[in-house]
Amino acid sequence: MYYIVYVFTFKRLFDAYSDPVSYKQKFLDQNAFLVYYTKGFDGPGRPNIEEDDSNEKQTLQFGIRNEAWINWENFLVELKFVGEEKDTEATKYLDETLRYVDYYLKLAPPQDVREAKKAVDLSW
Repeated sequence: MYYIVYVFTFKRLFDAYSDPVSYKQKFLDQNAFLVYYTKGFDGPGRPNIEEDDSNEKQTLQFGIRNEAWINWENFLVELKFVGEEKDTEATKYLDETLRYVDYYLKLAPPQDVREAKKAVDLSW
């Protein structure tokens, strides 16, 4: 149970600052079978429902969040097995987690990042 709460807490931190999932994206996800077989046809004289990809940033944010989580989880698993060893696979996963978090922060408005750095007094 603790693990599930941990996953949701991790992802919730990212989701709180991500673009919300649009109605259109929810529709596409819930009707993927129909959209696939109709090739995005949305009625005569209407544009293809898959044409406009206005969810690109949101999709990118959620993909980065998931990659950060996978690498963080791999880091924790490796850490359990290696203990105190210095040169391990665990450091690779931690580096990857930090790389994805950095990539995610590059999508945020620069002013927000500066204010957040000031709030936690990090000088990076």
